[in-house]
Amino acid sequence: MRETLSINNKRIEVPADYDRLVQTITLCAPTQKIELDIDVINKASLPAILESALLLIAQIETVSPTELANFFGLNEHERSVLISDMLESDLVKYNDDGDLTSTAKLVAQRRDGAMDEGISIEEVKNFRTITYIDQCTGHIQPRSEEEPQKGLPLMDRSYNNKDYSQIIVNQFDRFKASLHHNHELKNPKTRLYRINSATVIHSGLPQQVSLNIHAAHDPLNGIRLDTHLIDYKDEHRALIQKSGLISKVIDWLSEQRVERPSSTLFDYCELANDEVIQRYIKHDKITGRQYLKLPHLLHDRFIRKTSYNNQAIQMMIGPMYAPTSSNRDTVLQWVRRQSKIKRMHQGIWLGADNELFGASLGFQSFIKEMNDELKKGDRNSSINLLFQADGHGNNYHSTLQKNNTFGTRTEGKLMSFITGKTESHLEMMVFPGENGCGLIQYHAQIDPKLGLGRLTLPIGYFTTDPERVRFLWEILRARIHSKVTAFNSNNEDKTINKQLECEPSMLDRILIDHSDQRIQALIDKFNNK
Repeated sequence: MRETLSINNKRIEVPADYDRLVQTITLCAPTQKIELDIDVINKASLPAILESALLLIAQIETVSPTELANFFGLNEHERSVLISDMLESDLVKYNDDGDLTSTAKLVAQRRDGAMDEGISIEEVKNFRTITYIDQCTGHIQPRSEEEPQKGLPLMDRSYNNKDYSQIIVNQFDRFKASLHHNHELKNPKTRLYRINSATVIHSGLPQQVSLNIHAAHDPLNGIRLDTHLIDYKDEHRALIQKSGLISKVIDWLSEQRVERPSSTLFDYCELANDEVIQRYIKHDKITGRQYLKLPHLLHDRFIRKTSYNNQAIQMMIGPMYAPTSSNRDTVLQWVRRQSKIKRMHQGIWLGADNELFGASLGFQSFIKEMNDELKKGDRNSSINLLFQADGHGNNYHSTLQKNNTFGTRTEGKLMSFITGKTESHLEMMVFPGENGCGLIQYHAQIDPKLGLGRLTLPIGYFTTDPERVRFLWEILRARIHSKVTAFNSNNEDKTINKQLECEPSMLDRILIDHSDQRIQALIDKFNNK
């Protein structure tokens, strides 16, 4: 079914089920890790003959041991074992005449109607375990299915109640639901009996909340942004939703930021020679800011009016590392098409210097997946993330922050240079040379009317066109004015520097020279045996 909408005075036809992934973001909530020592009450199941014997006494109130044995057809030993079990249940006792009769506990179960579902015996068990309380909502939370990552944006703590024992009392059902599916405490009949201790160990690993942000059909405004929680099991996803933590994340993304980008969306279009994106710039005369006209762009994209008139250049909306996205597939498929018997150039990824660049669990897995492919056979390549760094000057804190954010998420491929230029909202990735590829994206602000004023959206193009790849490579080279080293160190990366210093027309000669050197080394090794 198709519906006609109107945006910016243009008639728009979009399907009612229109849905497109445009961004993926992972934020973290600070947590408190609590070590629990608790006693719980469980209802223990009974053997059938024991339950039947107890039900019999509950109905007739008194029975002799002989009558009991005759009723169930038991020999002397079997009778002795059954009576022993009945007495241990604390539901039956001997009266003064030596007969078996109900205790007050069994009478209470009969009076309360609990025997409609059979007789139960309550037992107290002790457990020592760990739980996590998020410090944004004060709720016990399940853990994400994904491995924890360092360096993701952290929301401010806004919950200060430190009576953790009371939190456990009030949220015991939630505590049970947050445990792994096979945990003994998840039994719905388990009740809290006593908290022996609730000890603060230390601040726990932050609570990771990953949202896929989709553009969806909206009957009034044409396009709206929807958020979808990922990386949690279905039952745990419901717990996160009910706690209000998703609302906290959306509030964070909706904040209006005063920092201005180091360049504008129009500057990007001029730099990248992107005449397509240039059509979708909105100038806000009041704030002086430029926004991406996202509904307009997505509409035109849907009706195929955003072509670059070159099959080797394609628009890329959203981050290239987004899991399950066509962007990620596009880049990975390019790598997989490369020969495994030829050496490749190193990929240089000049990162954008803003808080949402790489703020996704998909970032780390993308780099790993890329590098797993790039080192296959004789490719001997990798994707290297570069930032400008200053280990001693005014940008020292920013340099430390980048190392904390990306140091453990880039497989040892985080690099830096001292002099040159990086921008807050522009990223570039280039694999230069024959059969190379390039990507350039601007992290555009979107219209606050869409509801997420802090959110930026990477927008640009990916290309395998030789001339355009060479064009992007020249832009990237011009921004690096000093030696590339391992991040914030003096350990120079000679391969990358040689690649950057080489004239573009001679790039592939580097690979040939290296192959010749490798063959000669093998010959020398053979001759010296």
